[in-house]
Amino acid sequence: MQAGETQIGNTNVRLQRVLIVGAGCFGLSTAYYLLGGNDSQSTVASHTRRYSVTVVDSSPVLPAPDAASSDINKVVRSTYADGFYTRLAKEAIALWKEGVMCGKGNYHEYVLRFLMKPHFRR
Repeated sequence: MQAGETQIGNTNVRLQRVLIVGAGCFGLSTAYYLLGGNDSQSTVASHTRRYSVTVVDSSPVLPAPDAASSDINKVVRSTYADGFYTRLAKEAIALWKEGVMCGKGNYHEYVLRFLMKPHFRR
C-alpha cells in the first residue's frame, strides 16, 4: 500500500484529500461522516474510509467562543430543491432526535411562523 491509500477488502483505494474550513458543528460533523463515524445506514456510508480529512479553524480552542455553533439556538430546515440535501437533512434531524450526535434530550423542535400584512403578500 502506498502513502495516501487505504485498503477496502483486498483492494487499495486512493484517498481523496478533503480540507474543511471551520471546526464548528457542520465542519466537525462533516469530517465525522466522511471518516465513517456512522453506521452503514448513513447516506454517505458508501464513502467511508475513502477520504483523508483535515479540519482547520481560526480559534485555538474548541468550541470557538465566537462560532455560530457555540450558541444554543439553531434553525434547521429540511426542504431543499435538491432531493439529496433534503434526505441528508432529514437523516441528520433523525440522528439529533435520537441523541446520536448531541446526547439525548438536547434537540427540541419549535414551530416558527412568519406573519405578513396583506399588502406585503404577492
